[in-house]
Amino acid sequence: MTILSLVLTIIFRNYFIYLIINALYSLSANIIIHFVFKKRYPQVVANIKDHQDEKNMLKADLKNVVPMKLSNYVYNSTDNLIISKVLGLVTVARYSNYMTIINGIMGMEYILGNVVTSTIGKIIKEKDDPQEVYQYYLMYQYGQFLFTNFCTAALSIVMIPFIKIWLGDSFVLELSIMILLIGDFYIHSMYQPAYVMFGAAGKFKDDKFITIISAVMNLGISLIAVYFIGLAGVIIGTIATDIYIWCVRTYQVVSKYFYKSLKKYILLMLKYIVITVISVALCLGASKVFLIENLYVEFIVRLLISAIVPNAAAVLLTCKDEQFRSVKNILFGKLKKKAD
Repeated sequence: MTILSLVLTIIFRNYFIYLIINALYSLSANIIIHFVFKKRYPQVVANIKDHQDEKNMLKADLKNVVPMKLSNYVYNSTDNLIISKVLGLVTVARYSNYMTIINGIMGMEYILGNVVTSTIGKIIKEKDDPQEVYQYYLMYQYGQFLFTNFCTAALSIVMIPFIKIWLGDSFVLELSIMILLIGDFYIHSMYQPAYVMFGAAGKFKDDKFITIISAVMNLGISLIAVYFIGLAGVIIGTIATDIYIWCVRTYQVVSKYFYKSLKKYILLMLKYIVITVISVALCLGASKVFLIENLYVEFIVRLLISAIVPNAAAVLLTCKDEQFRSVKNILFGKLKKKAD
């Protein structure tokens, strides 16, 4: 389908054909899945009349999920529209190159998040103890921090050389823009566990209002700020919205769902932020020590720095934490089972 989309778009040079093909792909995929499911799992296909309560629950969830998904689409799609309308397509092109890299990383997180959502949903169903589920949540948050810390530090020293190698010096954006983009990535990445917990716990009604408000907020702040400070204004609008989402979802999950101390959780997040700042500073310092004229060699050296320094810093600064010990025990337990 991807090959067909590319070929027809090149031949006809019509974006609507590309959109139609992708819409038909989604439709045909769902139809095929429907019939394959009925054939493979006939025991699951039941008379809907015998399960009216489940049907009503599903309808209620759909009423909340649909506006939530539409709001998410608006939230994720407005930045490029605003930039192209106010600042022009050239700025969109330069901005999109950076977002392609960041979205590639976020795409991996979304895939992992889908897997974790099912796992946490299963844990919630099997464990009738919110305290135990909360410990799993903290372990997931710690794992997310390790990944986010590494990616944030790596982006801070690798992004510019990569853009230069990939596209050339003319496509490098101002340093302030890159700092804002990396900051937004960090916030967006760190609130993924709360987002996953919302889905696993079925809190679609609460999430619906959060996503609607975030879409309106992002659009409003970005539209106003872009006229005063340009591209930075659009990113600041997204950052402000992401901070709102992080705070509200954290409050809903920690205080309203687990009934845990919000203060302790905030202090834990602040500790993670400080560690990330230290990791980035160490990476920047190390990259300045190894000043290399060859751009390709410099890129490889910076990759090695980003692979070692932030991970070492994170482990050293959290090795006494309960979450570190829990994750270590799980990993060593699995390795021991494989060895046996």
